[in-house]
Amino acid sequence: MDKKQYVLRMLDTLQDTWPLAKGLKILINAKPLDETLIDLLITTFKETIKTIDDEKQKASLQKATSFLEKVKEQEIKSREQDQKDINELETMLSSI
Repeated sequence: MDKKQYVLRMLDTLQDTWPLAKGLKILINAKPLDETLIDLLITTFKETIKTIDDEKQKASLQKATSFLEKVKEQEIKSREQDQKDINELETMLSSI
């Protein structure tokens, strides 16, 4: 399962407690999951948490926010590793 599938699965679990999850699921299905989209989701969750009175919903969104922050961290690490790999390949190519 890739990161996008994990985020979609997370939104599936939120659908019963947070109606906006359905719309966000459609958005994520239509776009590639990148750092910008993850940041948008994190911001949306944090802003929504501020306005929710229901503690169950608030707790779910806080857990989802933590989950997305981990996904973002992994995305950054993956991108950094990809860049290192590209640099190594460029070095190898230049020595041929």
